[in-house]
Order: sequence, then C-alpha cells, then structure tokens
Amino acid sequence: MSKLNIWQNSRILRLGLAIAFGLALLIGLLLAMGAARPLDVALAQGTTRYVAPAPTGNDSSNDCTNSTTPCATIQHAVDVADPDDEIRVATGTYTDVQARTGITQVVYISKTVTVRGGYTTTNWTTPDPLANPTTLDAQKQGRVLYITGGISTTVEGLRITGGYVKASGGGIYNKDADLALTNTIITNNTSNGTNWGDGLGGGVYVRNGSMVLSEVQIISNSASYKGGGVLVWGGSVTLNRGQIINNTANGPTYWDGGGGVWVLGSATLSGGQIISNSASHGGGLYVYLSDVTLSGVQIIDNSAAWSGGGVFIWPGSDVTLSGVQIIDNSAAWAGGGVASGGAFITLTNSVVSDNRADGLGSGLSINGDSIRLMHTTIARNLGGDGSGVHAEGSATVAMTNTILVSHTVGITVAAANTATLECTLWGTGAWANDTDWGGAGTIITGTCNYWGDPAFLDPDAGDYHIGPGSAAIDVGVNAGVDHDIDGDPRPMGQGYDIGADEFGHVIYLPIILKDG
Repeated sequence: MSKLNIWQNSRILRLGLAIAFGLALLIGLLLAMGAARPLDVALAQGTTRYVAPAPTGNDSSNDCTNSTTPCATIQHAVDVADPDDEIRVATGTYTDVQARTGITQVVYISKTVTVRGGYTTTNWTTPDPLANPTTLDAQKQGRVLYITGGISTTVEGLRITGGYVKASGGGIYNKDADLALTNTIITNNTSNGTNWGDGLGGGVYVRNGSMVLSEVQIISNSASYKGGGVLVWGGSVTLNRGQIINNTANGPTYWDGGGGVWVLGSATLSGGQIISNSASHGGGLYVYLSDVTLSGVQIIDNSAAWSGGGVFIWPGSDVTLSGVQIIDNSAAWAGGGVASGGAFITLTNSVVSDNRADGLGSGLSINGDSIRLMHTTIARNLGGDGSGVHAEGSATVAMTNTILVSHTVGITVAAANTATLECTLWGTGAWANDTDWGGAGTIITGTCNYWGDPAFLDPDAGDYHIGPGSAAIDVGVNAGVDHDIDGDPRPMGQGYDIGADEFGHVIYLPIILKDG
C-alpha cells in the first residue's frame, strides 16, 4: 500500500470515528428525551400463515395465522394472505385441485408471497423437507403451480408432482413473475399438447418471467414437443447446483427437443448435472437464439434421435461453456456431444469424451459456427465418420491447448471451412488417432504439436485428469486462462498444461525424525 493510500485511509478512519461518536451521542440524547425508540425503526415484515392437511387443518373462517389451528389448503392460505406474507406448510400430501380464471391447478399465485414446506405441526420453526416431505400432487387433473403477474414469489422445500395438461407447464407454469425456487423436487409432470405452442415445459415453463433454481431436482418429466424438464420462452433461468435427470421431449420438427432444458431467452447454469435425458434434438440441452452460460456442469448419458446428444445449439445463439464435462452422450445423426450451427461458442477447461454419433462429429459437429476452444480435452469419441471434431458450413474453428486423442480422425474440416490449432497433443499408442486431421478445408496446425501419452488417471470412470507422466504437462501456451477445470491455478509448473486439467505439482519436504 502506498503512503498516500495509508494517509487517505487514516483520514477516512478518523472522520468515520468522529461521525460515529457524534451519531451515538445524538441517539443517546434522543432516547433520553423519549424522542426515538429502536423498535419503531424495525423493517415491517409480512404475516406468517400456517397450513396442515385435514383433519388438523381447516379452512372455514380461518385466516391461517394461528399455528395451533392451521388452514387445510395452500390455496386458501394464499387467498387470505397479504403481499410479503410467508406460508409455512406442514408435511403431507396436498391434492386439492381447483379452477381459477378458467385454469386448473393445486395452487394459483398472483401475489408476492413465500411458500415454504418441510414443517410439522409440532415444529413450525425449522423446516426439514427431507424428513418432512411436503407434496403437492395434481393427480393428473391440472397443473401443480400456476404463477403469474409482476410479482416476486419464493417457493421452498416442496415436492411438485402429478401435473398433467394438454397445454404447457405441467408442473410449474410461471408467466411474467420472478420466482425463486429452492430445495424442491419436480417430478412426473407432463405437458401433452397437440397444437403449436402447446406441449412445452413438462416440469417447468417460464414465459417472459425469471426463475432462480437452487438445489432443485427436475426428474422424469415429459413434454410432447419442447423442454421435457424446463422450457424458457422469452425469459431467463438461473440454475445453481441442480439436477435435471431422465426427462423427455420428442417433438417431430427441427425446432423441437431439449429433453432436459430448452431455452429461448437466457440461461445460466452453475454446477449440477444434466443426466440421462432424451429428445429429438438436444438430449440434454437445446439452445435457440439465446445467450447461455454453463459453468461446472456435467452433461452425461443424454441422447438425441437426430442431433446434439448432449447439447444442440441453434444459429444466432451465444454460448459459453466453462469447466463442463460432456461425456457418454449419443446422437443418431450429428454431434454426439455437441451439435451446433451458426452460433458463437466459447469452450474452456472442458472435457468432451466417450460420445457417439452415427453420422458426423462424434464429439462436436460444428456447422457454420465461430467457435473458440481453449484448454479442452477431446477424447475417445466414436461412431459415424469417426471425427472428434467435424467442421462444415463455412465454420471458423480456433483451438488452443487441446488434447485431441483416440479417434478415427482427430478433426475433419470440410471444404470452405477453416480450423486453426495452436498447441495440440495428438496422442500415441492406445491414445493415437488413426488420422490426426483430414478434409478438404483449411487446417493450420502451427508448430506447437506434440505426440505422446496423455496419461489420464481413470478415463474408464470418466476421470480425465492428467497424471505425472503426461505429455501434456508444461508444453502449452498462454491462452489467457488462469485456472483449470477444478479451479486450480494455471500455470503450476514451468509452463501451461495442455487440456482441461492443470497437473498439480506436489513438493514433498524431507521428514526429520527427532530422537528422544
């Protein structure tokens, strides 16, 4: 710190202490005079209301404010609540489906409230949704939650199930609202529309609103067209440490799919997993004219009947993937891991491995994109033309510090396409490609090429960290990436390591034994 900064900070500190002393003296005088009372300046808080299943709960002439005489239905509690109230719901199953404004669901919310489950009638203080499951079950008679209007609503600790509509949003329909969803399970909901614009968002549908999902599980939901787990249409979704598992969306057109997630708007996914979802396109994730950022997400064992087993990206999208694992996905045509066309894509510190496509690009199928790959591990993708990366349609591909090993062809670049590679490990022995690069397009490999064993720790278990004997260690260039897939710093040795992982250089200090 400079002398000037020390002086400035000291001056600010002295000034702050003087102000604080003066304020304390003034408040003391006011209190002594009875002019101010601390309780008067406390922020206003909403009323807490209580719900428990019948026969404990009873809606009749009940405003739900007495925990010893709770209401019986969540809908009644919402109806009598004022904005900013909190509704605490005891463990049990709530199946009361009712119609509002021609819409059928378990709970209709059009005001700013918090609905929180996981309580018991003997403990209204500490929620525990795991020990005290609170289930909202529409029993296939309508939606579970319908949320609408310019409101900010919080839902926590619930199990959302049994939603079924011949429209969109079987589990949760969120229109124009800001919804925070935490520690909730959304499972076995269906959107089964037959008209255009229906059959969207089996688990969750967001229309011109926003959702923040934290530690949410979205499991085994289905949509007849788009977004088996989640669909965003003109809104935004933020998903933190969630799981999207075994959802389906098998619409027949090129615009359909997104078994796990379908996005037209924006999405930010941090941590979490997209696993074993299936769709016509984009088994795990479908991005349509959207801005999407994925960080630390695992995209594993998803499948597409056409393209994009793991991820399908529509032209005009802007997608950033960092620290992402795209492993063991499959597509019947193109892009076992990722299929894209005409998008802007950045892929950093990521692994694309063990994917399969029966047509083009077993790992990545790039069609007309501008794609930048930095510190990427692309390994053991198979099927179709056997290319780890396939570029066509006037694509521009730039790859820096890439491990590209164990393919029939490492990278195929069709005519009128360009790929520029800087510092590539091509592999030898069991990790060698049959052919490192091919195609009639322009491939610039530069002078920084290496052939050797990547020495992955346990690739059969999906562990593509590099070991101490890896040929990738210290031979890369500075690509402006200061950390690796695990958040470890780059570089850690004499230079930058190639691929997603930076090898941890461990210094073992001598052990000194002391007698006595």
